[in-house]
Amino acid sequence: MSKHVIITSKKRFPIIDKVRGLAVLLMFVSHSIDFFYNGNSLSVDFTRWFTATVAFTTFIYVSGASNYIANVDLASESDLWQKKKLHILIKTFQFLLIYYSVAILLSLLDQKALNLDILIEIVPNILIFKLIPTYTEFLIAFLILSLSLVFFGRVYKLIIKNSFVVILFGINAYILGMLLYQIDLGVDLNHYKSLFVGHEQGYQFPVFQYFPIYLFGMKFGSELMGGKSKFKISWILQLLFISLLTLFFAVTKTWQPVVGEGYIFLQRWPPSVSFLIIGLVFVQLVIIINKFFNLFINNKQSKTSIIEFIGKNPLDFYVLHILLLESYKTFIGTKTGNVILVFLGFCTLTLVVSVLVYTMKRFFILPKLQLESRINGIISQRLEIMIKYAYRTIALLLVFALAFIVYTRVNVSDDTKLSSVEEGVVKGYVAPEKEEEIIWWNKDYKYNSELTIKNTDSEHLLPKDSWVVLQVDHSELVQKQKSSINGDDLAIVYLGEGDYREQAVFLEEINTSTTKIYFQLNENLAPEASVGNYYLYYGNKQLDSDTTELSKPLLKTLKFKVTQGEENSALIVTNLSRAWYLKDYDKVSPDDKNVLYKIQLTTNEVITDDIVSVIVTDPEDVENKYRPPKIDEKIYELQLPTEDLEPGKYSIKTVVQGKNYESDTLTFNVSYPLFVTWTMDWEGYDVSEDNLRVMDEITAKYGMPMTTFFNPRIFAASEISPARITRMVEWIKLGQKNRGDEIALHLHMHQDMISKIGLEPKTEPRWGGRENGHDVLTTAYEYDEFKQIIEWSLEQYAVNGLPEPVSYRAGGWFIDEENLRVLADLDFKIDSSGREAIIYGPNKIENPWTLSSTTQPYKPSLLDQNISAEPFLNIWEYPNNGMDSTNRDFEILRDKFDDNYKSIPLEQSQVVTYLSHPHWFTKLDQSDMERIFDYIELMKYENDNGPVIYSTLENTLSTIDKDD
Repeated sequence: MSKHVIITSKKRFPIIDKVRGLAVLLMFVSHSIDFFYNGNSLSVDFTRWFTATVAFTTFIYVSGASNYIANVDLASESDLWQKKKLHILIKTFQFLLIYYSVAILLSLLDQKALNLDILIEIVPNILIFKLIPTYTEFLIAFLILSLSLVFFGRVYKLIIKNSFVVILFGINAYILGMLLYQIDLGVDLNHYKSLFVGHEQGYQFPVFQYFPIYLFGMKFGSELMGGKSKFKISWILQLLFISLLTLFFAVTKTWQPVVGEGYIFLQRWPPSVSFLIIGLVFVQLVIIINKFFNLFINNKQSKTSIIEFIGKNPLDFYVLHILLLESYKTFIGTKTGNVILVFLGFCTLTLVVSVLVYTMKRFFILPKLQLESRINGIISQRLEIMIKYAYRTIALLLVFALAFIVYTRVNVSDDTKLSSVEEGVVKGYVAPEKEEEIIWWNKDYKYNSELTIKNTDSEHLLPKDSWVVLQVDHSELVQKQKSSINGDDLAIVYLGEGDYREQAVFLEEINTSTTKIYFQLNENLAPEASVGNYYLYYGNKQLDSDTTELSKPLLKTLKFKVTQGEENSALIVTNLSRAWYLKDYDKVSPDDKNVLYKIQLTTNEVITDDIVSVIVTDPEDVENKYRPPKIDEKIYELQLPTEDLEPGKYSIKTVVQGKNYESDTLTFNVSYPLFVTWTMDWEGYDVSEDNLRVMDEITAKYGMPMTTFFNPRIFAASEISPARITRMVEWIKLGQKNRGDEIALHLHMHQDMISKIGLEPKTEPRWGGRENGHDVLTTAYEYDEFKQIIEWSLEQYAVNGLPEPVSYRAGGWFIDEENLRVLADLDFKIDSSGREAIIYGPNKIENPWTLSSTTQPYKPSLLDQNISAEPFLNIWEYPNNGMDSTNRDFEILRDKFDDNYKSIPLEQSQVVTYLSHPHWFTKLDQSDMERIFDYIELMKYENDNGPVIYSTLENTLSTIDKDD
C-alpha cells in the first residue's frame, strides 16, 4: 500500500509577492503605452523599452524562486516528491487550459468576428501551438519550465546547492540555445524550435536563453529557505557584482571581438546577454532595496499591501488586463499622443482589474477546487510507478533527440568553436548555406532580387496583410534599360509552398532615385524577426499600362525595413536598345539608326554559337531567322538597319536549339516621326512679365521649343515704351539661343503699322469691330501692297537683330492664293494659316480654308490653296490642325491629336501644330496647354514611348521635304 502523504502549503515570502506584483505593474505600464500611445516622446519610448526589458526577466526570476520553495525543495523526499509531481502536472494542465482560453479569445477579438469557419481555422492551430497570439507568448515558457520540474526536479536541487554550478549551468544553457538558434529545421519545425531556443522568424520567449535567470531565481529561493525568512544577502550581492561587471564589458564593447561585429547589444528575440543582465540587475536591486527598507523601517502592519495582492494573483491580473486591452483595441482602438491621458489609461486599467480580481476572490463564482486534499484518493500504486518511469523515459528520448540534432545539423569549423567556457558566447558561428535552384517566376521578366522584410519593432507583431514599402532607384534601372519608364514592369512576387503569387502593388515617385513600391505581407511577422520569399521582378517590356487604380496604402505606425538582395538574371537575358525607332529623321542619334538587340546567356552549360538563333517576326507575321554575331563569351549582338525595315510592329526572341531554351519575346516599333509644334502668335501688343515667365517655365518643363510668330507692329505702336520693345525682342532672341525657338512672322493689318509703311490703311472687310484695324482681313491687300508690308516687316527684323523668318501666319488665318504667292516670291518656306473651315467673328466672315484635322503639310495649288495640285506654289502649307488653346479647351486639343495618332507606327511623317497667344496666356491658354503636353508626354520618342518629336516648324522641313 502507498503511504498516506499530505502535501502542505509552503510558507509565503512577502518579498517574492512584492517583486512579482512589481513585474505585473511594469507589464501594465508597457502594455498601456502599446495600446494607448502614438506620440514620439523620448521619455515615453524609454519607459516602454525599460518596462518591457525588465518585466519578463523579473517574472522568470521570481518564478524560479517560488518554484524552488514550493516544489524543488521537496525533491529529496522520495514519497512526497512522487505525489508532488502529479500535483505539478495537474497545476500545469490547469494553466494550459487557461492559456488555450485566452489564446482563442484574443484570436477571435483580432478577427473581429465569431463564426464556425473562423473557429475551425484558429482553434486547431492554437491547440498544437502553431498559432500563438501576441501577448500570450511568454505563457508557453512558463508551461515548459513548469513541466521541467517534473523531469528534472532533483537535478535542479543538486545544481542549486553550489553557486558556481548554478552560474556554469546557466551559461552553458544560454550557449546551447544560441547554437541551436542558428540551425534551420525547416518551416514547420522552426516554429516549435523557436519555443525553446528562438528562431529568426519566431516571436517567442526561448526557454534556453532565459534559463540562467530561472536558475538564479531558484538560487535566491534556496537562500530564502536556508535563512528561515531572514535570507542571506551574500548571493544577491555576488550575482549583482558579476552582472554589473558583465554589463560594463558589454557597454564598453570589450567583448565585441568575441561575439563579432553583428552582435546586437539589446537584442530581445532571442535575448542578448546584456538584455538579460539589465533585467537581472533590476530585480536584484529591487530585492536589496526592499531588504534595507525593512531593516530601517519597522513595519508591524500585518495587512497585505496592494502590490503584494497583485503578486499573489498574477495570472488573474494578466488574463483580465489583456482581455480588456484587446477588447479596447478591437472595438475602440483610439490612441493619443497625450502622456497624461496614457497615464490615466494605465491607472484606470490597474484599478478596474484590481477591483475585478478582488471581487472574484471575495465572491467565488465557482466552487473552489481543492486539488491537494484529493490527490491521495486518485493515485494508486500502479499510477505512481507509471509516472516514476514515464518521465525518465521521455527525458532520455529528449536527450537522444537533442544529440542527434546537434550531430546532424551543426557543423562548426575549428576557428568558430568556443575557446573556453568562460567566454560564454559563440564566436561568429554561421549556419551552413544551402544550395537551392532558383526557379524563375516568369520568363518575360529579365531580372529579380530577393527581398528581406524585417520587423524592427521589438514588441509588436507585424500582422498579415500589413502594407510595407520598398524603396528602389528606379531611375537607374530605367537608365540601364532594365525597367520601363512608367514602372509597369515592377512586380512583387511571393513564393509560398512552391507556388508564386503576384502581389498587388502601389507605385510612388516613379522614375526617380526614391521610387516606392508598396505591397502586403502574406504572413504575420514577429517582433525583430525577418522573412524572405518575396521577390522584386522587373525587365518585362511587353506589359501594357495597368489601368487599375489603387489609393495610397496606409502604413499606420508599423515599424519595418525592406532590403533588396543581389540582382539575379534570367537564363537568357535579352535587351533592345529602344522600343521605338524612327525612319527618315536626320536628328536621330547614330546609335538609334539600327535596331540593336543584345543577348547574354547566364547558364553555365557549354553553348556553341551555331545553335543560337534570333527570330524576328515582321508586321505581316513573317518570321525571319538570323545568326547573331558573337561579341564576347556568351554575349551576342544583332543589328538591323531601320532603313531596311518597313513601318510597323515587330517581335524578336532568342532560341537555343537542342536545349529548349527560349528567351522572352520583345517587341519594337519602326515608325515615321510625328512632329508636335507649338506656335505662339504675337498680336503686336505688349506682353506682361508674368506671361513671359510662365511660358519659359513650360518650355523648360516639357523640353518644347516654340515657333514664335513675332509681330513687328510693336515697332510702330505709340503705346508701347522703348524699354518694353527692347525687352520683348531680347526675350525672343534668348528663346532662340537657349532652347532653339524659331522666330517667324505674324501680321494683323493694324492701321498705325500700315500708315508707317506708307500705305493707305483699309477698314473693310473685317471680321469684327476692333479698333486700329486688328480685325481687317489680310486679303484686303493686293499683291503689291502685301509685298510692301512683308518687305517692311523683314526690314524691321534686320534692324532689330532678328533673323530672316521662313514661316508666316496671317491674322485670323485669313490669306488667299495671291498673298501666298507673295510669301513664296520672298522665299518664305512655310505658311501656317491653314485650318478647318469656319465662319469667323461677329461679322460672320467665311474663312477661305476648308482643311481637316488630319491634313498634313502640302504644297498648295496656285489656283486653290486647299488642295495640292499643279500649278504649285513654292511654299509648304502647315495647317494649324491642333487648333488654338485660346479659344478651345483641352478635350478638343486632345481630340485633334488623337485624330492624327492612333498609337501605332506611322507610315509617313506627320505634323500636329498647336497655337497659343502670349498676351492672355496665363488666363486662357496655360491650363489647357499643360494638360495637352502631359498627355502627349506619354508618347514621346525621347521617352521611348512613341514617335512624337517636339519641334519647330522650320526643323521639320528636312523630313517633310524628303518625304515629298
